Parts: sequence; C-alpha cells; structure tokens
Amino acid sequence: MKFKHLLKIAIFFSFLPLTACAMVFGEEKNAILAYGTEDQIKKIINKNESLVQEYQVHKFKIASIHNEQVLILNETTARKLIKKELLNVVSENNTVKPLEKLPISIHQDGILFAKKQIANPMISEYKLTYEGNIIIGDLRIYGNMYAVVSDSTYKKIQSPQKTLGILQFDKNPINELPRKILDIEDVQLVKVKP
Repeated sequence: MKFKHLLKIAIFFSFLPLTACAMVFGEEKNAILAYGTEDQIKKIINKNESLVQEYQVHKFKIASIHNEQVLILNETTARKLIKKELLNVVSENNTVKPLEKLPISIHQDGILFAKKQIANPMISEYKLTYEGNIIIGDLRIYGNMYAVVSDSTYKKIQSPQKTLGILQFDKNPINELPRKILDIEDVQLVKVKP
C-alpha cells in the first residue's frame, strides 16, 4: 500500500519537468503515451473516456542489450508511430525532428535506435543494425534503446509483452490527467500529428 502511494506521487511529479519543457519550448502537447500492461492501459482509456479524442493501442516487447532496457516494436507499429510523428531523430544539438521513414528495409533481422552505436547488438538470435539516435516522443522515457523487427520476427521473440497507449486530446492534457493516470508503469506527454 505504501509503495503504491509513493509510486503515485512519483508519477505525478514526473509530469512537472515535462510541463516545464512544454512551457520553455512553447510546443503544446496534445497526447500522452502510456506504458504498461494491457489492463492498465484499458483502465486509463476507460477512466478518461470523456477527455480522449482518439486513441491507439500497440504491443511491444521488452528485452535488454548490455544491461540496458530495449523496447521492441514490430514493423507495423513502427510505421504507425512514424505516421503520428512519434519516432524522432535526435540531432547533434539535441533537437528532434520526425523520422520520415524507416532507415532500411527490415527483412530477417532488425534495426536498433540508440544514443550511441552498440557493438554487436542482438535480441535472442536476431542481429540488429544500428540506425541512429532515434527516440519515441521528445525524450527517452521507457526504454534506453528501441529495436524494430519484422512482424514475423516479433512473434518469435520470447520476451515479456507490454502495451503502449496513445491517447490524443483536443487540448494539452497536463491539467486534467495527473490525478487520473496513477496506475501505469510510465507516461510521456507528446505532440502527435492528427
């Protein structure tokens, strides 16, 4: 019980820096990315039904490379995130711009997005090719690295599966949501393309 209370406080305070960033950079956020179990994401969508303009739910898997958490997306999900302008290229001066398309075609293995190049990155027996510093949203929140694999390879990877909820609003959700999204693993304020 005490742990849950502390977790709720931590999630609430995690919104403060995101709000400050939005104010400093002047970009109005219109969505949240909610990371967690399928049940957690369904509950958040149901609790905020009157506020949510549109939502999408995607599956992802979790693995690790060199003791760093990797969020694994299938190719279909990655393409949907690109359409929403949620996969962003980080430049040398730490600004972000939307990724226009996946850097290479994904066939047997996959690609890895990370802050720095990793030596011999692999998930299970699948080799990954480093393709740059690309993130989901404006910050690295849930994973330190992101892998994209073909839909068929994704099914073969034996890793824990989680859910990503993209909840869009007609205005910045920061004032409404902190008290309503306390039961998830992580949350991120973002600007998505309608």
